[in-house]
Amino acid sequence: MVMNTSWKIPDTVNEEARKYFEPSLLTSSHKLLQLSRVSISFSKGSPETYFIVSGIVREDKRHETKVVYKRRLEDTPEGPVSSNCDCHKWSADGHCPHAAAIFLTYHIHLMHEKNFDATTDNMSHPPIPLESTFAVSAYEYGTIVNGPHQLERAPSNAAYSSLQYLLHNKKIMNFPIPEQWQGKLIIQITSVDHFREATEESEALPLLRFKYENEQGKIVREISLFENLYLFNWNSGTCYHLPAELKDLVQKLRIQLTHLDVNDLIKVTQGVTSHYLSVIIDEIPLEDIPTYDSTARIHLTKAKKGSNIDINLLFIDNEENLIHSPDFLKAFTFNGGKLSSFRTKKDAYEFVQKLAESFEDDNEAYKTALHPSNQKNYWNNLIDYTLKQDDTLIYSGKSKSLCRYPNAFLRDFFMTLHKCFGDLFFRFSKYDLESRELTYSLPGSTLFQGLSEFHTRTSLHGVQIYYNRNEISRWSSKIRFERKSTATNWFDLELKINSEDMDLVNNVDLDNGLALTKDGLVLLNKEQKDLLKFVKKYTKYEAQNKYQTKENSDDGTSEEEMNRFVLPFNRARIFELFELKKLGIDGALTEDEIKLCESLATLEKMPEYDIPKGLEDVLRPYQRNGYNWLRFLYENKLGACLADDMGLGKTLQTISFISSILDQVDKILIVCPVTILLNWEAEFKKFSDIEVQIYHGGDRQFDPNAKITLTSYGVMKREIDETFADQHFDIFILDEVQHLKNIRSQGAFAARKVKADFRICLTGTPVENDLAEFYNILDLSIPGIWGDLQFIRTSSNKKSRLLAR
Repeated sequence: MVMNTSWKIPDTVNEEARKYFEPSLLTSSHKLLQLSRVSISFSKGSPETYFIVSGIVREDKRHETKVVYKRRLEDTPEGPVSSNCDCHKWSADGHCPHAAAIFLTYHIHLMHEKNFDATTDNMSHPPIPLESTFAVSAYEYGTIVNGPHQLERAPSNAAYSSLQYLLHNKKIMNFPIPEQWQGKLIIQITSVDHFREATEESEALPLLRFKYENEQGKIVREISLFENLYLFNWNSGTCYHLPAELKDLVQKLRIQLTHLDVNDLIKVTQGVTSHYLSVIIDEIPLEDIPTYDSTARIHLTKAKKGSNIDINLLFIDNEENLIHSPDFLKAFTFNGGKLSSFRTKKDAYEFVQKLAESFEDDNEAYKTALHPSNQKNYWNNLIDYTLKQDDTLIYSGKSKSLCRYPNAFLRDFFMTLHKCFGDLFFRFSKYDLESRELTYSLPGSTLFQGLSEFHTRTSLHGVQIYYNRNEISRWSSKIRFERKSTATNWFDLELKINSEDMDLVNNVDLDNGLALTKDGLVLLNKEQKDLLKFVKKYTKYEAQNKYQTKENSDDGTSEEEMNRFVLPFNRARIFELFELKKLGIDGALTEDEIKLCESLATLEKMPEYDIPKGLEDVLRPYQRNGYNWLRFLYENKLGACLADDMGLGKTLQTISFISSILDQVDKILIVCPVTILLNWEAEFKKFSDIEVQIYHGGDRQFDPNAKITLTSYGVMKREIDETFADQHFDIFILDEVQHLKNIRSQGAFAARKVKADFRICLTGTPVENDLAEFYNILDLSIPGIWGDLQFIRTSSNKKSRLLAR
């Protein structure tokens, strides 16, 4: 006996049962009636004197139960009702739920005999025949009969065609010849929420009933589905073959009937032709139920124990009601889901990985990873449904509405979880039926490492993420740069940062792309991380002047504190500013400078320049490349480091370069070890007719009008202030510059004090021991290319030195 949502056991029957059975027994017996687990096989007598009734109750197994009532024992200590049952709950001193269920069923049948309608929607029940009648009837209309033996009074070995049928009008007939399907099958279900609201029952199961609508539109309640074969009309005695679509549907319902809920019904009926089927939920046709898009929310909280972060995933409808998570995501939990169906957790992780790859590659390779699961059919049906249907629909009994989950989103969300956090994301996973939350737990380091990408991907689907109850946000930068010309540098940049952005700069974790500020957790995209790498370097190491001012806010309604940092820049760092421009920082470069950067960024071949007379047949191909390289850098006012091995002609390439631009310059200074001063002089005489002055020796005199001056590192170091500091050179050349590899040496300090428009460093060993050597040589070639020395010192480690080599 299964109750309809608006039908309940008549009060008179309940009152009679309460006289003899404990409330807890009656509660359990109600569930047995709801699940059609009770059938009476024999009854005799009447309640006026005595009766005896026996039957079968199917719970964990089939239990044979008997109840005896003797009116004459009403006032005796033992009472008028006795029972017997083969279950372990029954004892000689008390009854069991099965006895209570038989007692209730017997009295309900008595009321049916008197044509009592126990429902408010006129749902009729089968008639009770005389004891001598062998015609069968249904225990309850509107249900599935899982075989002829389940019809009341049918023998265990019966066939449908061999039975006689007691119709609703008490006529008896043989089994009719089944007809072709006509009309429509109606499935009516009531949600748990609606049932509780209507009956005030604290515990209930979803209640399912079938009806039939004939071609004239008349609704017939007195029907049975004979397995997935026929629909039998107990009013007219007509029998119909079920069409193929309904056969498949009814078979799925038979398999899931004991644990079927509203959302299961929606799932299995999706795709069935509406010509054959109509679904009614809480008395509302499915097609008339308002449908809304669901919203996913994720709450991140610190776990009560350890350093893990709990990730709570929940779904809400349009009225902020919590709704059940879709089965697809629930399945991927160990506690409450189906990942526990695998032999080991390792098997489950391999399946998760295989499925993510199969979704990515659009194949079915995941099926091989399902062998260790004892729920292979469930997984295959679930995945197949998620792939073939556009949406998963979830019904809310409280709001009487449907929430739509696009299956493409569910698949993408699953793949995003796996991509950002790995298959171990599911290690500590559970689904709580009461709170309707999916919960995962991850180490904080693992979570934050993938959180930025996860947020980026899920925000496309409208997923909201909260950390400690504050919604995670993206950074909207208000950082500004202003360019100011100076006499000593190319120009100064003034970096302006308000207090909110300064809070973020001070608390940013660039490795994970996030910052925990006073307003909550802020996530950064790749461009913002790159921008903040520059900003942190500028504010911590390079700013030569720092101060604070107050400025009007953007909307002009208030003043805000502004942090200002003055940064000296020279032309060597033009590419750095070009990178800032690509990150959204405008105003630091002119249009010509931008064009130069774009030209250099897309350079595919070095420009070729005319070789000075007399050297066309002297320069080898690689020396021509070096010559073109020097000319190219000179024309773009950048600086050069020529690092050929010893003996490959660095001097010749440099002399060729000087010869080609000699008429464009006034003064060139060449510094080298004292041992090769004469070699330089000889090379000039051999490959050009350029005169040079050697400024060395005890009687040396500096000629400020000499076009090319040769001197040693020792002389430069000793006379930097009295001879060289006041001179301005067009080109400054440092040969064997590795002699200045120690950035703290007096020679390196002196070389930096020489004023020059273009610098060339020549060396055969640009890196020997430390990253700082490489820094020093390139900084001598292109002063300021690295920014502040303190930054490079903090960046120098074993890994960076290895990469530099």
